[in-house]
Amino acid sequence: MLRRSSRATLCIVSLALVGATTFDTAYARAGRGLPSEGDLKTESTEQNTKKSTAPVQDKTAEREARQLIDEARARFKANNQNCSDIETALRNYPVNAIPAIVDAMDTNDETIQTPMANLLNRLTGYEDFYFSNQSVKTIIGILKSSQKREIKSSLLSALGNIGPRNDDIKAAIIQTLNTSPEPAVKRAALDALARLAQQERPALAAETTKILVTELSNQDSQLIRQSALYALSRFRANPDFVVPALMKTLDDNYAIVRNAGCQALGSYQSSSKAAIPKLIEMIKTESDSSIKYSAMNALQSIDRKDPHILQLYIDLLDDPLLSRNAVSYLSNFGADAAPAVPKLIDMLKSGDVHTKHQAAEVLGHIGPAARVALPALTEALKDPDTSLVRYAEQAITRLNQAN
Repeated sequence: MLRRSSRATLCIVSLALVGATTFDTAYARAGRGLPSEGDLKTESTEQNTKKSTAPVQDKTAEREARQLIDEARARFKANNQNCSDIETALRNYPVNAIPAIVDAMDTNDETIQTPMANLLNRLTGYEDFYFSNQSVKTIIGILKSSQKREIKSSLLSALGNIGPRNDDIKAAIIQTLNTSPEPAVKRAALDALARLAQQERPALAAETTKILVTELSNQDSQLIRQSALYALSRFRANPDFVVPALMKTLDDNYAIVRNAGCQALGSYQSSSKAAIPKLIEMIKTESDSSIKYSAMNALQSIDRKDPHILQLYIDLLDDPLLSRNAVSYLSNFGADAAPAVPKLIDMLKSGDVHTKHQAAEVLGHIGPAARVALPALTEALKDPDTSLVRYAEQAITRLNQAN
């Protein structure tokens, strides 16, 4: 028989073992994709409360999620930023993970707060995570009180992921945009606003559009203007109001802004037809090759039938830098690209391997209007390049089809 002191010792050891294995149990269940013990116990209850505005509180899952966060906190405190295993495990606790992270983030210790904010941002990217109103309120509070750029940027991105749940979210983002002196924070706010606008009611999205367009004139940083352009490209609303503002950015002093302006105009597609002459001019005059590429891509998104764009692409077949892009875009014009056939035949005969492939493919897209290219395509059938032979065979088939 054990003495009383021995029994007490055994009890203490047993409790310690249970506590030590609880964290491992959470990892084991999460790693195998299994529901937690609490999930199993409350499964029938959850099935009966699917229409509830708040999920059923599972004490076991809550405890396991908080143990995972405690482990993350310990690593962060030890300057160990590697918590990918914990992040993976937390995805199995969509109801309990966010409140636990937000509670851990509510501290003045930036060694904890910064990586927790980053973790929150990543997890909010998953649609199945639950956010309580209190969690959102705390996130907004930390956003307003923190002075650290990385924390504010991460929380802005998280709020953008959460979406227009209530008016406080948008108000907090706009306040940060208007008050922060940090370009990186302003850029994060612009991106968050754009994601909100994708989900907002039209009237609210229109308000967001006006804010983003205003930032196109921001003289504090070219990066802010670039971010505003990227943000406007996200949801493509109110083209009558936005496109004229986008066109003005094509004359910006900074190449990165002009490049982003080309991309934004391309995202508005046919609504940007007024920009066609300017984009054609930029391709001819810009020295930055990335701007040339962006302008070409924008043109083929805006109008695939415009004769001025077609002629530009035909002329660019002689440009060593842009010919590959030009020939690939010609495929979109079909039979209308027949004036390019003589140059395509030359490319088929003397171009590099990739150019020959493109030329044969475009000739096939032109169809019977390119029948004059049949001798060159027939000669290409003798080429040892099996890919070129395949493109040539396909083109010959299309060229021989009846008009």
